[in-house]
Formats: sequence, C-alpha cells, structure tokens
Amino acid sequence: MTFILDNGSWTIKAGNSLGDNPVQVQNCIARTRNRKVYIGAELSEPGIDLGGLVTRRAVERGQVASWECERAIWDTLNGLRDAESMIVTEGPIGLSAVGATIDQIIFEEYEMKECLRTSTASLVGEAIQMEKGRDSAVIVDCGYGATTVVPILNGKVVRSAIRRLDIGGKVLRNYLKETISYRHYNMMDESAIVNEIKDSACYVALNFADELERWRATDGGSCVLEYVLPHVRTGRGYVSGRILQQGEKVSDDEQVLRLTNERFSVPEILFRPSDIGLQQAGLPEVVMQAVEAVSQGDDDIRALLYTHVEFIGGGTLLKGFTDRMRIELRKLAPADIEVGLVVADDPIIRGWQSGSLLARNKPRFNSIALSREDYFERGSR
Repeated sequence: MTFILDNGSWTIKAGNSLGDNPVQVQNCIARTRNRKVYIGAELSEPGIDLGGLVTRRAVERGQVASWECERAIWDTLNGLRDAESMIVTEGPIGLSAVGATIDQIIFEEYEMKECLRTSTASLVGEAIQMEKGRDSAVIVDCGYGATTVVPILNGKVVRSAIRRLDIGGKVLRNYLKETISYRHYNMMDESAIVNEIKDSACYVALNFADELERWRATDGGSCVLEYVLPHVRTGRGYVSGRILQQGEKVSDDEQVLRLTNERFSVPEILFRPSDIGLQQAGLPEVVMQAVEAVSQGDDDIRALLYTHVEFIGGGTLLKGFTDRMRIELRKLAPADIEVGLVVADDPIIRGWQSGSLLARNKPRFNSIALSREDYFERGSR
C-alpha cells in the first residue's frame, strides 16, 4: 500500500492509494482563547470557537518552516505508519536541506520501503500524461502561501521557467482583515473567522473597472452582502458565521458585517499586485512569462503549453476566477493560438488524486521513487 501525502501550506491531503478521496487536515497547531491546543485534524471538530484562534503553521511559502510542528501533525495521520511506500509533496523549488530531512523522516522513522518526494505540480503532470497522453502543460497552483506557475515540457518540469507570485490565500485574507478592521469592526486578531468570510463572500470581477463603476452607480447596492459573525450562544455553544439570507431576521446577540466593494477589490490583487505595493506582475502575466521562458520564441512550443493550462489549489474556487483568467490569458496569447484552461472537479485534492493514480501505476512509480536501499547507500537525491 502506498500512502499519498500532499503537504500543502493550508491543508494536508492524505490517504492510501486504494481510497477514493483523501482526508483533509489543517497543517497547523492551534490554540484557542481558553488555551486548549488542537493538532491537525482536531481542528475539524464541531463547535470549536474560532474567535482569537492562534495558529502555528508548519509550512510557510511552500517550505516546511517548523519540523517540530510538522512531525506532530504527520503522526496523527491514520494509515501512515501502516504503509510500505509513500508519495510526499514539497514546493516546486524545494531546498535540498528540507528534502534531505523529509527523506530522513520517511526512511528512518517511518521505515518506508520506497518514497517519491516531488511537487504537487509534477504529480498533476504525471496524471495528465496518463489520462490524456499529453506530456506538456502549464500547472498553476493557487495555494495559501503563494501562487506558482510550473511549466512541463516533454514530461519534465522546466525548473528555470518556474514563476512565483507572492500572493496566495494568506495575503488575500490579511488584506481583507485590514480592510474590515478599518471600515467596520476590529478583526485583526480574528484570522480564522476572516478566512471563512473570504471563502464564502469574495469573488473575482470579470472586469474590475466595470464592477467598480456599477458599485458606485448603485451606491454600493450591486454587491452588498451581509454576513452574520460567529458567536457563542447560551445553551448552543459556538455558532458558526453565515451569509444573511434575504428576509432573514437576526437575534439581538448577533453582529452583522456589511460587505460591499471589498468582496471583489481584495481578490483583484491577484491581477494587480501593485495595489498593495507589491512590484510583481499579475497572475495572467506571470503565466505568460513562464510560457515565454520555455518557448524562447518557438511558436510550436508556445502553442503546446497554452493549450493545456491547468489550475489547482483552493484559490481557484473563488467565484469568477477561472472566467477572468480565461479572458486575461486570451488577451495575452497570440491570436492564432488556442488557450485551453482546465480546472478539476475538486482542484484542492487534484494533486492527491494524481498521486494516487501514479501509485497504482507500479512500473512508473518504481522507476522514479527512491528505494530504502538506495537511500541508505547513496543518501537523498
């Protein structure tokens, strides 16, 4: 049995290759206001008060930042110690020291017979080749810590052409948190609650200027959304936040947050990082830069990559994101080249599903995995 561990900055997607779907575990250790500590999957327990939740994340900017934290979370994963082989993901530009530590834990502590340490984008590239017979694509991973663009040509990641946008779910959440705190309530210590608001209320405008003009013309009415903040109620405990439905009444002990243009102006920084003072190109331009770095002016290679641009990660779930990317990439790509955007049914677990598909292809998996014997003889690679 092969255990697949897609080690994301926000969540770990984990499970054995024989299962249909992985479990999703928060990749952090958290402490509540009453100083109770939760590790990984324990944060999924119902009724946890998210107010003032303090978290320590194991992965920052695509690299493991705290091995003490990471190992504590890995040790809670069901089925890990029962597996004989493993696939574990790292950042697309992994540090050799981090990779060596991963191998040490896998082979010396978990005593695996085989392990493949690779990036989520590489796993998706393997899946595309097995599913569609395509060996070239562009994988855009919209994660919590950052957004990375990974071009794959002839079945191999072109490392020199990998591009990174330093905006992910964390930056969006923090920007929304600052905006809400300035305009409405002070929520600077409520990261977990604001993250839920971001996921349920924000959207990407197809045309930012038009959306802003529509907001001004209707005095904010075109995009108003009211969100009932989570709270503790006598006899019911912690009550989660929710979007206030039309005609719904709120009780006296509930606070309502009125959101307007921050719903679309916050995600807009993915396309205009300069709005927050970040001197980087927007995501469509970053994708184009990665393609051009590989093609070097070759129209055939350029066309090969543009025809399969696949988006994975939680950031792709923002309403309107895929449609906006399709519009922007169409503007940037040559007119005679087809732009094909692909989004999996569940982009969050696409990497894990790709790993599961690879693990079941034993000849291919065995040809690229590191065996226990090779590790002890030659070390990490």
